[in-house]
Amino acid sequence: MSYTQSQIWKRLFQSKTLAEDEKHKAEKLSSIFSDIRNQVSLLVGEISIDLSGFTVHDISHVDALWSSCDQIISEEYQLNPLEGFILGCAFLFHDAGMSLAAYPGGIKEVKETNEWKRIWEKLAPDISSPEAHERLTLEFFCANSTQGALSFCHL
Repeated sequence: MSYTQSQIWKRLFQSKTLAEDEKHKAEKLSSIFSDIRNQVSLLVGEISIDLSGFTVHDISHVDALWSSCDQIISEEYQLNPLEGFILGCAFLFHDAGMSLAAYPGGIKEVKETNEWKRIWEKLAPDISSPEAHERLTLEFFCANSTQGALSFCHL
């Protein structure tokens, strides 16, 4: 199911009960969200390449969160379109940096961060194989995924 078919999306961005000025704002937020979603779709589409052992983390996973919201947030809980936009962006970015595509400089860029260097100094003595080194690198950039994704999308 498309995220736009979820009940919460319809309430927030397609409601006929929105005041005229609110409709304009909702349309603008919906358009911006769509543009960001298109960029994030590219990132999350690469996760299965970099982290082949993970469950599905493509755009269908992100879109499914809207349906989950339908089950959690009832109509009585009022959100406005801006709050819905922020919620949607959180959905988009929560896994988006789990791909090296979020880092234009690739693994080299990850290894040049101060965070990586601190972790490496602490753990290097215990890492003996190249496979363990690579696994640590992947775990590191997954843990720091949102920052990479925001940077990729120029936000």
